[in-house]
Amino acid sequence: GTCDNCYNTSIISAIQNQAGGIVGIIPNHGEGGTIVNCFNTGNVSGVNYVGGIVGKSIGVLDSCYNYANIVGQDGVGGIVGHVNSGIVSNCVNNGLVVGNSSVGGVIGQIDVGTVINICNMGKIGTFDGRHVGGIVGDCIEGVIINSSNFAQTCGLAYVGGIVGYLESGLYNCFNVANVRAGDEINGVTYNGNAVAGGVCGRAGKLDYIYNFGNISAYGAYVGALVGSLPGGGTCENGFNMGTANATMEGVTITKPNTQIDTDISNLSVTVNGNTYTTLLDALNAWVDA
Repeated sequence: GTCDNCYNTSIISAIQNQAGGIVGIIPNHGEGGTIVNCFNTGNVSGVNYVGGIVGKSIGVLDSCYNYANIVGQDGVGGIVGHVNSGIVSNCVNNGLVVGNSSVGGVIGQIDVGTVINICNMGKIGTFDGRHVGGIVGDCIEGVIINSSNFAQTCGLAYVGGIVGYLESGLYNCFNVANVRAGDEINGVTYNGNAVAGGVCGRAGKLDYIYNFGNISAYGAYVGALVGSLPGGGTCENGFNMGTANATMEGVTITKPNTQIDTDISNLSVTVNGNTYTTLLDALNAWVDA
């Protein structure tokens, strides 16, 4: 199916998976779908696979924009929560994105596909898990090209300004915002394994990458461009102007054990002894600590 020139302004609150501001799921039938020129300004919350435009997708997403808070658990993105396969191009997120794992400013997780000409301007964070990125949280066989992040990114492990966990390729991308990983959240810490990088937490093949943000991690693996580059990985034509610091003093965070939804009236998150009542203030305190 095709969804063209659609606009959502209402709050979407789902108690199960696949929640989106425009479409919940484009299922694995035939060639998938096409979503073009769609906008979301209503907060979206759900469980797994939550996105500002679509929760779970197969097909094409082009020229879509999100300006609202997106909150879920696993597979959470400003534009799309989970891409099984397809192309995501010319999309912008300008909303806060918060989840547990596989959290990205634009895409939470992509299995197979291409991401091109993407921009994130909304802050990203997870108070519970790993694989957090300014553009994509978890990228398995996708290729990311010509994309940029301008907002703070923080999580526990595998955190990057562009991608948290990358097994494939990334080309001509840049990050200009701060990245933070590790620390102690509800008694859990990834001290010693809080992998963080200005561009990627864990990387595959990188070429023409740039970082202008500062990176700090309460752990052992922190790099100005890449936190971890495994065997077979390559990093070429990289440039950095930020600082990278493996800190020995972590931030202590406590939060409700229940899922945080977009109705944040009952939220109480404590960062280093100070209590905050909005997700944005809590993330700012964490990144700036």
